[in-house]
Amino acid sequence: MTNEQKCIVDLALLVMDIADKANKRDLSLIRPTSGIGGGIHLGQPPICRISDELFDKHGDVIHDALRAKEVDEENYKK
Repeated sequence: MTNEQKCIVDLALLVMDIADKANKRDLSLIRPTSGIGGGIHLGQPPICRISDELFDKHGDVIHDALRAKEVDEENYKK
């Protein structure tokens, strides 16, 4: 599987998880965590940790895709 495909799978799983929890009115992904534990995500909702993990794992692929989108939009305006 290519890096792009792995990124798409991880992003799709995240979207499906968010959609499933939204249908169940489960706000656990956006509810701030307790002060127990440590780390840079202390007190932040789990979605912050999840998005940071995605960018750590697939940052290059995401950056390249966003940059390609910008280039396409600039070319479209011309």
